[in-house]
Amino acid sequence: MLKRLWSDHRNACLLTLAILVISIVVNPWVLLAAVMPVGWVLIKNNPVQEGQPLTITEEREPKSEREAVLAAVQEDGSSLEHLDEIWKSDPQIVLTAIKSEGNYVLEYADQSLLKDRAFALAAVKLNMDVLEYLDVRFSSDKEIILTAIQYGETHVLRLASKDLKADREVVIAAVKTDSSAFWDADKKLHTDREIILAGQIPLESLSEEFKTDREVVLSSIRGGSSLGDADEKFRYDREVVLAAVNSNF
Repeated sequence: MLKRLWSDHRNACLLTLAILVISIVVNPWVLLAAVMPVGWVLIKNNPVQEGQPLTITEEREPKSEREAVLAAVQEDGSSLEHLDEIWKSDPQIVLTAIKSEGNYVLEYADQSLLKDRAFALAAVKLNMDVLEYLDVRFSSDKEIILTAIQYGETHVLRLASKDLKADREVVIAAVKTDSSAFWDADKKLHTDREIILAGQIPLESLSEEFKTDREVVLSSIRGGSSLGDADEKFRYDREVVLAAVNSNF
């Protein structure tokens, strides 16, 4: 504030300073005459609002350009489209845009970001569909695929590489999130009992051997399967029947 006062009223300040020096030597009343003009300038430039005390505060520094850009994409992620290229390659700017607007803003991101593994890991934690925009090599990156599943990606296995579709750890994690991922897994895993139990796979989709497996039947019925799809012997099994009744409510 004082710097601005000096720059805007330099002559008045110099005159006031001169009077102030004289007042110390000659008369204290001159001091009062020197202070009054300064007070008048401060009040004129910064009028007191009703209910607020008169204070002299430091002038706020203006926002940096980067802070302004961050604020813009936080409010509207689609604004990324109209930003300078330098901001489209800034990970924090683009991630903020994703969080604000969704995965489609990656259409406007710099291609270098879409190939960056650290960015990919951060992005899949924010939005379930970013894998569709990231570099294709990440479809075979087990950590990225598992991270996407962990953060709620329901159809990630569809986008995973052939090798990962045959990876038991990945498939088990996927079917726990969404049982329909079972059909995106390699067919050789469709008879894997642990995967069937983990995903509570519908009985109607399973072979006869699993329809007679009590643990599988209970698991599938609790997941929403009909008792009618299980072997007849379970119609007289109290626990299985209760599970079927409860799954309908």
